[in-house]
Amino acid sequence: VRWINALGDTVYDESGSPMRMTGICIDTTERKRAEARLQESENRFRRVAESLPQLVWTCRPDGPCDYLSPQWVAFTGVPEGQQLGYGWLDQLHPDDRERTIAAWRETAARGERFSVEFRIRRYDGAYRLFRTLAVPVRDEAGTIVKWFGSNTDIQDIREAEALIRALADQERLRLAVEQASDAVVMIDLDGTMRYVNAAFESMSGIRRDQAGRHSYFELLGRDAALAGTIRDTLGAGRSWHGPVTRNVPGGKLVELEVTISPARDASGSVSGGLVTERDITRELALQRQFRQAQKMEALGTLAGGVSHDFNNILSAIIVNAELGLMELDPGHPVKDPLVSVLQAANRGKELVKQIITFSRHKAWERAPVEIAPIVREGLKFLEAALPKNCAIR
Repeated sequence: VRWINALGDTVYDESGSPMRMTGICIDTTERKRAEARLQESENRFRRVAESLPQLVWTCRPDGPCDYLSPQWVAFTGVPEGQQLGYGWLDQLHPDDRERTIAAWRETAARGERFSVEFRIRRYDGAYRLFRTLAVPVRDEAGTIVKWFGSNTDIQDIREAEALIRALADQERLRLAVEQASDAVVMIDLDGTMRYVNAAFESMSGIRRDQAGRHSYFELLGRDAALAGTIRDTLGAGRSWHGPVTRNVPGGKLVELEVTISPARDASGSVSGGLVTERDITRELALQRQFRQAQKMEALGTLAGGVSHDFNNILSAIIVNAELGLMELDPGHPVKDPLVSVLQAANRGKELVKQIITFSRHKAWERAPVEIAPIVREGLKFLEAALPKNCAIR
C-alpha cells in the first residue's frame, strides 16, 4: 500500500461550461513515513520529558521557546502559553535575568553547549536555584534546527555544600580554640557553662564533662558585686573587660585578664556570652619586678649623688684624725679613740667607693682580688642581722 496525493481541477470552455477534469497523482508514501517517524519521535520525546523530574524545554534555532514540560508549568504555576517565546524570562530572579539573557545569546550565536545557573520563581513566590543544560540539534547540513534543554534543581545541593563548608570552618575554629593558650568558655545568661576548651579545663581544674554543673559566676568567688555587674552588662548586650583574681587547684593564686562578649541567636537577641581568659600572673610579676628595678635604679642614682657629699665629710674626718694622731704622744688616752675613728672613717670611705661603683652605668673593671677580706667584711654584715645565739664558722 502506498500513499498517493491526488490533485485535480476542472477545465471549462469559453462559455464557462465544464469540459473535462485534469489531475496529477503524487506518490507521498516516503513523506508520510517520514512525518510518521517524526511524529513518533516527537511523542517519545514528550513521554520522556513528562516522566523526568527536570524542567524540560525546547527552543527554535533563533532562540524563542516553543515547548515547556508540564513540570515547568506546575513549578511556576503559570500557563504554558504565557511562558512560550521569551515569556519564561519573567519567572527568573530579577538579579539573574540580564546575566542569563547575555549567556543565552552568546551561546546561541556560537551554537555551542549552553550551561548556566539561575533562580526560578516557584508558584508560591519562593525562588529555587537551577542549573540549565542545553544542546543544539543539527540537520545533515549542520544547521541548528532545535535546542533541547533541561533545568535541574540544585538548591538543596548548594545548601548542602554551604553546610559542609560551614562545618569544615567550624571544625577548624574548634581545633584552633582547643589549641589556644587562652581559656575559652561559652555561657548562658545565668552563667551556666555550655562549653569550655582544654586551656580552661587545665587552668580551673573543672573537667569539661562537669562544666555544665557550674555557673561561671561561681568562679568569681565572693565578689557578688562583680558577678552582678557582669550579668547586667551581658544582658544589656555589651562587652565586659577587666582583671579577675582566682584560686586554682593547689592553692595557687592567678591573675586573669577576662573579656566577656555577648552571643546572639538568629533573631539577634542575647542568648549568652563568650568568655576568654588570659593568665597574666607572670606578666604582672614581671611588671612588678620592672618597677622594683626602676626604684633600685633611682635609688642607685640618688646614692651616687649623696655618696660624693658623704665622701667629702669622711675625708675631713680622716684628715683631722690623722693630724690628731701625729700630735699625740704614744701613751695619750685619746690616741686609741682616734685610731677607732680613723678606722671607721676609712671603712666608710671604702663603703662609699662601693656605692659609687654600683651606681655607675658602665661595665665594671675586673681584676684579681683577695677573697678573704671580702668574706670577712660580708660576715660583719651577717653577724649584725643574725640572732645572737647563731655563730658563723
